[in-house]
Amino acid sequence: MKALALPVGIVALLAGILGVAWPLEFIRFGYRINTSLGLCAIGVLRIVLGLILFLAAPGSRTPTTMRLLGGFLIVDGLVAPFIGIKHAKDILDWWIEKGASVIRLPFCLDILIGVFVICGFAGKERPVIPYKT
Repeated sequence: MKALALPVGIVALLAGILGVAWPLEFIRFGYRINTSLGLCAIGVLRIVLGLILFLAAPGSRTPTTMRLLGGFLIVDGLVAPFIGIKHAKDILDWWIEKGASVIRLPFCLDILIGVFVICGFAGKERPVIPYKT
């Protein structure tokens, strides 16, 4: 599972970098996939990525945080299809009103999460040192 978790971090990092560089392209992509099938597909993708992080968490340097991050993605994926097309469009419209700098903020978070996941799964697991009594 650890081998699958590292690409999750790389994808998050690349999505964040591309989103910071071309935020309006991501908004256009959001409008294109704003369909029932698109929202379900995004939900399934988030659930799969969350499961990968959740199941691979014991092999990371920060297992509790990785489990929380994976759990958040799973819940987010379960909720995504229920947002609805109209509400998703309203969110995209709100982002457009606020401008490119506000659109870039979530992508900065993607960069941070991507780096965190990459660092958490890269290299060797931190050794557990038993406590001597």
